Amino acid sequence: MANSNRIVTLSSREAIYLKAGEWIVRMEGRNLNNREIEELREWLDESPRHRTALISSAEVWDRMDAMADLAHLLPLDQPVQKRRTKRIYAFAGTVAAMAITVPLLYRVFAPEVAEGPIASYAGDRVLAELNGSYETEIGELEEIDLVDGSRVTLNTATEISVEFGTDERAIHLIDGEAHFDVTHNETAPFVVYVDGTTVEAVGTAFSVRKSFDGVEVTVAEGAVAVLSTAVRTPSTDAGAGEPIVLRAGQLVQMEANVVTHIQEYAPEIIARRLLWQENMLAFNGESLQEVVDEFERYTNFNLQIADGETAAIRVGGYFRSGDVAGLLTSLENNFSISVEQVSSDTFLLSLDPP
Repeated sequence: MANSNRIVTLSSREAIYLKAGEWIVRMEGRNLNNREIEELREWLDESPRHRTALISSAEVWDRMDAMADLAHLLPLDQPVQKRRTKRIYAFAGTVAAMAITVPLLYRVFAPEVAEGPIASYAGDRVLAELNGSYETEIGELEEIDLVDGSRVTLNTATEISVEFGTDERAIHLIDGEAHFDVTHNETAPFVVYVDGTTVEAVGTAFSVRKSFDGVEVTVAEGAVAVLSTAVRTPSTDAGAGEPIVLRAGQLVQMEANVVTHIQEYAPEIIARRLLWQENMLAFNGESLQEVVDEFERYTNFNLQIADGETAAIRVGGYFRSGDVAGLLTSLENNFSISVEQVSSDTFLLSLDPP
């Protein structure tokens, strides 16, 4: 019987293309900083195969514009043959193509107002414009530019309400997950309310996720104060009624408003956890069950796992969120998992016999 705890090791070729895909994700919508450029230079110098993989990945993801910006590192005078996926599932062809080439990304622009503190535009007419609800369907992302300069990015199946006033900028997370890039304002704190918990920021970037089993707060930059209405567990430094201060790289999990776990992560892990903002999902040794649970947030397809042994297989890789065809193809080709289509929207995953 196969070992249920095994981690499938990618071949050197697969690992190279995985790393190339990571570089393409980093260049999605922004320029690399000097440190990243130097890191990329070192990686390219290690092997000619790295250059080939990077260009091939850029072609597949239609990101040759990013390659042109790196011409000083990566001369484009040699043709590179495009690679094609070995197997495409017909049921998801259209969905997968949309996930790769036309991300469901929207931006809502708030009305323009004069610069200054919140109080300077706190009239009835403007307040009506500053308050509202926003939501995304399954598989959608939405970016919202708020009038104070802050930005909210809504993940799949997320709903929020915005209430800006003279002394507080309030966001109510009703369901789902949202990332906040907050502009500092001493006179009006930025506060996120979710299930009896408040998350107050100064000038920072953080994410809040609400699910059936609790609330999770992840801090990417700066610091936030998390205050729950419930008594905290003895493992936390704060007492009842006192906020927990989280700083960049920290994550807190709560169940029924009780803090159950505080974890600190390296910057690259935090960045990987937030790749959903780029329509990407990244896994590094998570169980197949965890991968399926996360993937199903972005699609209406149902992925069933045959047994506990299959569910425990460890998976690593980068995928477009909602790209079910890409996930299933990777599971078959790289992780010895058979895929059986049992209905138009349901697939059964089982471990190949040894």
